[in-house]
Amino acid sequence: MSNSLWLNQSIFHNIDSEDEYYGNDEELGMRALWRSVITQALMDASSNSKKKSDKMCKIQAIQWLLDDSSDFAAVCGLADMDSHYVRDQARAALSRGCKWRDDHKKMSNTSVRY
Repeated sequence: MSNSLWLNQSIFHNIDSEDEYYGNDEELGMRALWRSVITQALMDASSNSKKKSDKMCKIQAIQWLLDDSSDFAAVCGLADMDSHYVRDQARAALSRGCKWRDDHKKMSNTSVRY
């Protein structure tokens, strides 16, 4: 599963499917655009890159996700998401070392037989 798909499923999982598809094409496109901004910030915040520019992006993304800025609230509003929910989920993921899901179940080591 790609990293961005995994992030979208974990952060955006609580959106009612009827709400997701409600609206005209332009509204849906705009919502998707702003959700991709949030997704990119989450991906930047979870980066383990050693490049100086990527480290700076990581710091900026974490600050943007966790600070109570009007810019963050506006982007969440345009994405049709609750900014407090997104911030809480980002804070929780960052505290887990950027594991975006808190799975308590561990898969047992089983072999597949053919």
